[in-house]
Amino acid sequence: MRKIAFVFAWFFVFAIPWENVVLIPGIGTSAKFAGAAAIAISLFIILVKGNLKWHQFHLAGLLFVLWFWFTYFWSINPSLTRTRCITYTGLWLASVVLYQFAMNRENLLSFLNAYLLGAWVTVLNLIYQYLRGVQVGRFRYAAMGFDPNDVAFYINLAIPIAWYLSSFSKRKILKVITLGFILPASYAVFLTGSRSGAVGLILSLSFIILSLPRVRSIFKIAGLALAVSGGIFLYFIPRGTYSRILTLPRELSVGTLNERTVIWKAGLKAFAKSPFLGTGAGTFPDAIRPFINAKASPHNAFIGLAVEGGIIGVSLWIYLLFTVLLPVFGRAGGILLKFLWTILFLPLFLLNFEWRKATWFIMTISSVNYSGRE
Repeated sequence: MRKIAFVFAWFFVFAIPWENVVLIPGIGTSAKFAGAAAIAISLFIILVKGNLKWHQFHLAGLLFVLWFWFTYFWSINPSLTRTRCITYTGLWLASVVLYQFAMNRENLLSFLNAYLLGAWVTVLNLIYQYLRGVQVGRFRYAAMGFDPNDVAFYINLAIPIAWYLSSFSKRKILKVITLGFILPASYAVFLTGSRSGAVGLILSLSFIILSLPRVRSIFKIAGLALAVSGGIFLYFIPRGTYSRILTLPRELSVGTLNERTVIWKAGLKAFAKSPFLGTGAGTFPDAIRPFINAKASPHNAFIGLAVEGGIIGVSLWIYLLFTVLLPVFGRAGGILLKFLWTILFLPLFLLNFEWRKATWFIMTISSVNYSGRE
């Protein structure tokens, strides 16, 4: 029974980067199906054996989820709040399940491999959409069912993981899967035309550059080959896509970050109207509508949670992050997790990643790495 649960947990992680590519009628994404199965089987095992392993992160997460369920009672849109809270609950339960297996280092590496393989699916699908000429915006491309900004960061997170796993790969096929991922992944990120994604890509590749002095000569040669090949690949990026990415300095100096600053100002006004209790989970678009006469996502996890959950909600989120960030950026922190979090900070501040599976996956492996056990 435990092996079956692990298989579903592994497939859940595998499906995270490409979950929107395949939708199961009546259920939703493939990751949701695998996660639900893993949760159901694992909870049954825990109830029977009574062997629940947990971390302070899970307690903080539980408080976070419970508070946002409470916001249902004063929500300005109960339907949206119920949907978002179900998502939060599922993410928390999935983190508990993954933690039970990832306490074993071999399983933890297996989960990292699963995420990398899933990212391969996303990268190949994105390039396929580009070759078909399917645009999701002017000169912008994405994997099927994904927003180009979101998918850029799903891929960016996989690049340091690929380089890290290459050091554990003994077989040639595994070397191909890990080292061979970096170049097409970088190309795919550029194809999204995401300016924030391009910054995230720089951070991802910096992990490789900074690790070169500590690796064997063969990896240094591989790094040099990737750099040369990457320069050649830049030639094949559509001119319109490349031009959009190059507008980043202008957006930072005189622009609105693609209307984000307008949305953030409206969010602060909505927060001022209900600073303590918030307007209810998932209701940010409705909360800011009176101020900009339109609905929009927060594009910032902290402002969004402050509006929806008030001071209590955003404080619980910050506490949740601190339970895993303090050890990661302390003396015991490994360079891989430091870079994963540095990359993840970008979508947390510029997108809506507080309810994305990738965020909770990174939080889970961070809690495992510093639990003091193998």
